[in-house]
Amino acid sequence: MVTAESTGGLIPQADLDLIKSRISIDELLRGYDLQLVEAGGGRLKALCPFHNEKTPSFSVNVDKQFYYCFGCQAGGNIFTFVKEYERVGFPEAAEILAQKAGVVIQRTAERDEQYHKTLAVFEALKFAEDFYHDFLLRDPGADGARQYLAARNINQEMQARFRIGCAPASWDALLEAAVSAGHSTDSLSQAGLIRENKSGKGRGFFDEFRGKLIFPIGDAQERTIGFGARRLAGDDDPAKYRNTRETRLFNKSRVLYGLPQSKPGIRRTKAIVVVEGYTDAIMAHQAGLDHFVASLGTAFTKENTQSLKRYADRVYMIFDGDSAGLKAAERSLELLVGENLDVLIYSLADGKDPCDAISELGGEVFWQKVQEDSVDIFEFKWNRTIESSEAGSSPQALSRAVGEFLSLVAKMSDKIARRVILNKYVEKLGLHGISREDLPLEKLGLLTPAKEEPSAPEPQLQESRMEPLLKEVLKCMVNSPAQAQSLWESVPSRLIAGEMGEALDSYVKRELSGGGFKQSDKLLHDDMHPALRQAVFDIFNEQDDEPGGLDADSSLQVENCEKDLRRWGLRDNLESLKEERALACKAGETERELELRKEITGLRKELSRLRTETMEAMETDELTMSG
Repeated sequence: MVTAESTGGLIPQADLDLIKSRISIDELLRGYDLQLVEAGGGRLKALCPFHNEKTPSFSVNVDKQFYYCFGCQAGGNIFTFVKEYERVGFPEAAEILAQKAGVVIQRTAERDEQYHKTLAVFEALKFAEDFYHDFLLRDPGADGARQYLAARNINQEMQARFRIGCAPASWDALLEAAVSAGHSTDSLSQAGLIRENKSGKGRGFFDEFRGKLIFPIGDAQERTIGFGARRLAGDDDPAKYRNTRETRLFNKSRVLYGLPQSKPGIRRTKAIVVVEGYTDAIMAHQAGLDHFVASLGTAFTKENTQSLKRYADRVYMIFDGDSAGLKAAERSLELLVGENLDVLIYSLADGKDPCDAISELGGEVFWQKVQEDSVDIFEFKWNRTIESSEAGSSPQALSRAVGEFLSLVAKMSDKIARRVILNKYVEKLGLHGISREDLPLEKLGLLTPAKEEPSAPEPQLQESRMEPLLKEVLKCMVNSPAQAQSLWESVPSRLIAGEMGEALDSYVKRELSGGGFKQSDKLLHDDMHPALRQAVFDIFNEQDDEPGGLDADSSLQVENCEKDLRRWGLRDNLESLKEERALACKAGETERELELRKEITGLRKELSRLRTETMEAMETDELTMSG
């Protein structure tokens, strides 16, 4: 249940109610590009955004203002949808909806001072964004910036969309304008916009950015949190690019440029493309490639990698063709491999960057080349090490290259995928006269010592994902260990008939026999299938956002899960009876066919009753939340 209390007391219930009164769920969903169609009975339906499906099972009750998917059991109100779709916590979801609704959230007294300080910083950043953008558009002092953008073929539409600006070359132009508009030097300093003069040649503050092209950098909620600045002609700054210094709001290692503008494109393509520069990302969007983002500089961080994983499973990394770009690619590999992302790398010809290439080829042709010519991480590393001219210069150089390549393979977290990659490239090393026995596999952790190897190989599971209902059952058992045994006994046998189901069955029985599902740190085992291990890991990550921890609403959670299992069993029985009826009809067994028809009718009524109960229960929750 979501209330003001569940958000740590930071958001008054009155504000939540006001947001709900201003945003209709169908309006919200259409804003997220869901194609809603009439389903009768005052309901709408669409393809579910939370799982892949061909037939719409996502039902929306406009009167009651909630949604429910009969396929994956996702359901809730506007807050739930934004929380799950944007992958944020409830406070962030409330902020997003508040912006859409034009509601200014008032914090409670104990956090009021801190809230207003933070708000003042955001307002200072927004003022600076508008100030820089307006200067670019109107002031003769921005001629150099306008000429640079024209040379890079960035049109005015993109300049406006990305709010590109220019900082005056003056010592304190922004400072004077901001103070005149009512912003304090404290908030400007906290925003990283001004810096205190400690040179001894003067007093007071001066502008952080002067005489530079300015790129506003936004967070996931589309709020400006910092700026990137590029040197222009005549600037004697030795650094080509500078960013806002680290502040409470801005840390460049946690940010991807252009993400707010790219989220719709990422969801549509189910892929994210990372380039190195601001203008590269902007030009991509100008050419219709709206799933491109940029890292802030060549240094790609673990936080960047985790951000990518939040939004897409497939990632394209496009690096400039110069030495700096290739070195950046090398530094990124270990981080990308460790996160188990599907990563493809595309390197441009020497001296080229994506902005130039897109301008020359057009967006469609460029993107086609990226898709056709990209290679996976290990092929890229292989070409950079084993197949390099340096590796061919001496046996010692080749040995170093082999060790470097194998060290990268050892970083893989998925053991099955690691073995596949290892076998592939060990075979290729044979073409260089290097046998498996020559390689330091055991030293790198790539080979299990003989004494530890099982007597017989265990079958490898083919499924990469767990059935959503099974994951929900597992979640309930972890959250409610006292009910785990009875809950598992209620799981229909056909639901766990596949390889993944059998793996889960074995795991559950192992835990139950040991009195398990009590300690989170004991629930992960080295020998677990990756999909099963990930499911258990995700459960604990999900619980971190819940106010009550692992025991919150456990009885209700189990009750709902039991209903879902019942519904799944009824559907399964219904399909079996329909097949049996078809056979009876074909064989001319009229009496048996009539009996089966009655049973089918009874099951359909029971399914309808369960659906009604589910919808009524959600309605009750909604009314409780509103009250």
